[in-house]
Order: sequence, then structure tokens, then C-alpha cells
Amino acid sequence: MAIKQTNIDSLLEKGVDLMRQGAFVDAEKIFHEVLLKAPGEPTALEALAVILMEQGNLPEAIEKFNKALQNGSKRPDLHYNLGNAYAAAGQFPDAAIAYSCAVELEDGFIEAWLNLAEVLERLDRLQESIDAYEKVLELDSDLAPALTNLGCVLTEAGQFGEAIIAFEKSIELEPAFPPTHTNLGNAHKYAGELGLAIAAHREAIRLAPGYADAHYNLGTALSMASEFGEAEEAFLSALKFSPSLSRAKLALGAAKIGLGKAKAAIELCDASPPDDCEMLALKSFAMAADGLGDEARSFADYDRFVTSTKLSPPSGYSSLEAFNDLLVEHVLEHPSLAHAPTSHATVNGQHTGNLLIGPKGPFADFEEALWQAVGSYQKNLSKSSAHPFQGERELSELVAWAIVLESEGHQVPHIHPTGWISGVYYLRLPNFEAATKRKSSAGCLEFGAPPPDIPFDGEPHLKTVQPEEGMLVLFPSFFYHRTIPFEAETARVSIAFDFRPADS
Repeated sequence: MAIKQTNIDSLLEKGVDLMRQGAFVDAEKIFHEVLLKAPGEPTALEALAVILMEQGNLPEAIEKFNKALQNGSKRPDLHYNLGNAYAAAGQFPDAAIAYSCAVELEDGFIEAWLNLAEVLERLDRLQESIDAYEKVLELDSDLAPALTNLGCVLTEAGQFGEAIIAFEKSIELEPAFPPTHTNLGNAHKYAGELGLAIAAHREAIRLAPGYADAHYNLGTALSMASEFGEAEEAFLSALKFSPSLSRAKLALGAAKIGLGKAKAAIELCDASPPDDCEMLALKSFAMAADGLGDEARSFADYDRFVTSTKLSPPSGYSSLEAFNDLLVEHVLEHPSLAHAPTSHATVNGQHTGNLLIGPKGPFADFEEALWQAVGSYQKNLSKSSAHPFQGERELSELVAWAIVLESEGHQVPHIHPTGWISGVYYLRLPNFEAATKRKSSAGCLEFGAPPPDIPFDGEPHLKTVQPEEGMLVLFPSFFYHRTIPFEAETARVSIAFDFRPADS
């Protein structure tokens, strides 16, 4: 046995040396030889996993890392490497678990804390991400990138004062890093300090004149200050340095409307690809601002493209109410449920992250029901129409998240720019008084109101949908929509979702 182990140790040493030399193919052969002699040998499994990651074979790398852990390896760096593999594969819940294991085994493992913080942010578990970044800074208080990242998460969590402090400390440590300055500007903007926001974005541009995001962020702050001429210049600069920055094109069109150049905004929309969600969203407002009200209503044809149906309970559930109760329970217990992030449209409410990753629970059946519903929706769209919203566009991905609104909760007008077909499903609604229902549209879904960043002061063409529990509403992702504020003692729970196109 001793001779056999000596032989294995020699092979392992040879394989590791080959890896250090970059000879991964030869090293891989050595480690496979080790596993033939000693199945489950953790060092060989781990080394193979690293090689597989280098080759881009993430599923097999993850399998090998997990086998190494099952065979007795408890090293924190192995959990860390497994987390990196999961993160590279987009399996963020599993990555968070792996990084958590790494820091549990080694509390001072700063790289694992950093990666854990980033993954938690991706999962919209913002407070946990903040806690992880604060742990990083406890270990190294002068780590400027961690301070900048912390500031970004604090901004998203609506903690603007704390975010500004983090950004300013990061700038003290690394004053010439442009992203920190423009992110500081965003925090000032959300805090209503437009002068400070504009100054911070200009400093980022001074440091990096070709920084497209800083030009865009400057333009948004100038637009909020109604300085549409300067905003137009900023958005043009953003597109000069990054022609594919679609949100800058939308903002440029909005600035043109603010300058009274609606016809130029229409031309900008028409020059864009016919499936550009953001420019399709802008076009109806540009038309209306140019006096083309009938054309605008025909383009944003809510009666034609907004549909509502009652969902049938999936197989295995006694009733739709029982199915909805399980969905609500899953939402309220979801680890990502938190106060709505700053970048979202929700006011006075909570959001989850994507409910279709990680353990899905009853959402596995809900996902299947949505795919069936969108298939029917697409079939019913007219194929002969010249309208750019065509039903035959292939869809490849479904993303869903929950929105929990309390009294006075609502959503500002918004679109879903990464989707093609979007929708909402109502799980639980407050018990509005009958009189309130008759006299107002409180709590309703409304299409057609302009968002704050499109300076349209005309009379919008609106459509209101009265929600009901179990109702499924489908519509084009480029239709601006909002939730009207309401007063009630219980929460309003709904699921929003996007079907994303295969060619995006």
C-alpha cells in the first residue's frame, strides 16, 4: 500500500507541475491515470475540475469539485473554486452556498467574501450583500473597489446617504477611478441633489473622456434638471463612444421631445431596428407630441395587444386558490424578498429576484402554465399586420419576479426592455371597499401614462385593467404601464414576468 501511495503522490506532483507549465492536456492524462488507480482521489478530482474550468467545461468542472468535497476535502479554497465555477455557469444560488461554506471554514477569506457579496447582489439579496461587503472592509478597510461596490449596492437599496459616504471614501483612496465618480453622481441624483450629481459625472468624464456610461448618466441628471439641450449633447456623446448603448438612444429621443423636436424623435425611432423595445416604447409618445394622435393610438393599440385570461389550476392542485396560496407562501419566504431596489419601478413595496432559478417549488408548475399561455397569445396575433410587434418571434427565456405592495404602494410607468412579451399574474389582492372600486381605479394596472423621463405633456391614451385574483395579463414588453396607488390593510401580491427573445 505504501508503494502504491508513493506512486500516486508522484503522479500528482507531476500533474501539478504540468499544470504550472500550462500543459493542461498532459496534466489531464496524468490525473485520469491517478483516478484509475485511486478512484475518488480528491486532489486529482480538484485538479481536473480546474483544468475543465480552463477549457470552459463548467458542468463537468462542477461535478469534479463536488466529488472532491464528497471524498473528504474540507479546504475553504475548494469551496471557493466551486463557487467560482457555479458563478461562471450563472448558477448564483449554488455559488452563494459554496462561498458561504468557504467563509464559514475561514472567516478571513477576503476573496470569498468579495465574491459572495457580488453573487448576493446578483440575486437581489441586497442586505446580505451589504453585510458581506462590510465584512470585507472589516478585513481591509482601505480596499477601494469594495467601497465602490458597497456604494452601488447601498444605492440600489435606497440608502443614498450611506452610499455617498462609501463612494467618497473610495475616492479618497483612489481619486482617479472614473466609475466611482459617476456612481457617486447617481447616488446624488437619487437623493435629489442634481447639482452635485452633475458635478460628479463631469469629473468622471474629465478623468475618462470616452466613458460612455458617464456621459449617459450626466445626460439623465441634466434631463431631470430640464436642461434638455445639454442632455441631448451628453446622450450624443454616449452614443458616439458606445453606439450600442440602447438606453442612451431612448434618452436622446426623450430629450428631443423635451426640446420640441418630436419629428426628430420619430426619425430616431424609425432608424432603429424594428424590434428595438426601447425605441418602440418611445415612438407612440413622439407621434402624439408631433400631433399624430390617431397614429399613436394605432401604434400603441392596447385593446388589441393587451389580453387578460383566468389561469386554470395546474394538474395536481385542488383549486386555483390552493395553487395561488402555495405561490404566495413561496414568495413571502423567498430569500431575495426585500424592499424594492432603486432601479426598479416599485414604490412602497417589496421585490424578489428571479423566482425561476434555485428551488422553484410551485413555480415550476407556474412556469409551465406561462409557456402554454404565451404560446396561445402568439398564435392569436395577426401575422399579416405591418405592425412591428409580431407573434412569431422566437422566445427562449422566461424570467419572473414577485411584487408585494403595501398601502399606498404603486409602480411608476415603466417598460421591460429586455423582454418581448411581458405580463402579470395576480395572486392576492386587498379587499377594496366596493365604493372605492366604483369611484376610482385604485390598485389597477394602467397602460399609456408617460414615465418621468419622457417629457410628454399632452393627453395620454390610456387603458385600465381591473385586476382579479387568478387573472393573467399579457402585453408587449414595450408598452409603458404602471400600478395606480391604493389604500388597503392587506398586501397586493403579483408576479411580473418577461419572455425574452432568442435573438436578443
